[in-house]
Amino acid sequence: SLDGMWEWDVASDTVRYSNRFAELLDYRPDELPSTVKFFRGIAHPDDTDAMWAAVERHLADGTPYDVEYRLRRKGGEYGWFRARGQAHWDTTGQATWLAGSIEDITKQKSTELALRNALEEIEQLKDQLQEENVYLREEIRSSHNLDEIVGDSDPLKLTLSKIEHVSDTNASVLLLGETGTGKELLARAIHNHSSRRERPLVKVNCAALPRELIESELFGHVRGAFTGAVRDRRGAFDLAHRGTIFLDEIGDMTVPSQTRLLRVLQEGKFRPVGGEKTHSVDVRVVAATNVDLREAVHEGRFRKDLFFRIQVFPVWLPPLRERVGDVEVLTRAFLKRFYADDGLDE
Repeated sequence: SLDGMWEWDVASDTVRYSNRFAELLDYRPDELPSTVKFFRGIAHPDDTDAMWAAVERHLADGTPYDVEYRLRRKGGEYGWFRARGQAHWDTTGQATWLAGSIEDITKQKSTELALRNALEEIEQLKDQLQEENVYLREEIRSSHNLDEIVGDSDPLKLTLSKIEHVSDTNASVLLLGETGTGKELLARAIHNHSSRRERPLVKVNCAALPRELIESELFGHVRGAFTGAVRDRRGAFDLAHRGTIFLDEIGDMTVPSQTRLLRVLQEGKFRPVGGEKTHSVDVRVVAATNVDLREAVHEGRFRKDLFFRIQVFPVWLPPLRERVGDVEVLTRAFLKRFYADDGLDE
């Protein structure tokens, strides 16, 4: 038989093992002590309770004894085994001995584990593609008719020159300017002219999210992390891996969230809300704000170390009143676009 045989005398608490049993565990037959203590000692700690519970059920009510567990071989490594056994009871109903076999199923377990890991990876990739497609569809909608930045004034040319120089680097960019100056448009231009353009540009409006949900939006969460978290959810940083994340209105982020963001920028690692596993991520950060961050730092509303991390390359976006010469150019561009949309000649 390819199985190892064993027999346990309950009264004397001694165990006898076949030569094949010793061989499966890389022992010589004379090296195996005839004690239950030895068997307990080579069982994996995580499997011991389930293994002995199965024995007790079988002795108590005859439930079939068929269980899988790990045993430590002589060299120290663990192998998987399937154990089956049958007890003998005397006329009083007392179990007198239990005998059975063990089958080495290590290769089978390894194959099962590899298959399970592969299926989990496929499921994760499927979820990742679905979630990335959502962002990509939103990006396509946002990019419609916005692939050009219109204007030829000196202030705008200076801004575009800075964008051109920084786009193909991995430097963090801080876009500064009043509301309506086109910070999101420039963030998209930075991403589209970078080496990361084949990956998603993931946008997060830090001012539009409730404070208690912003960390979940940025870093994701695990099921049960809070009320309503019915499944695992990947965050913006995870989705933006090898791409770009645009943190709009970063000046409205809470200090605790700033602390977690700083760790991502420093170490390239984060944990989902409620999770224990650390994720590594490679993300280029483009942030934007209309808040005076230096004043916010002075008032303690914004971390100084985070401020210096995100403003590696600050870019000021001039409002239209400072580039009056662009008004005529913009007017012509809009008229041309509206005429084209209506099917009319210019």
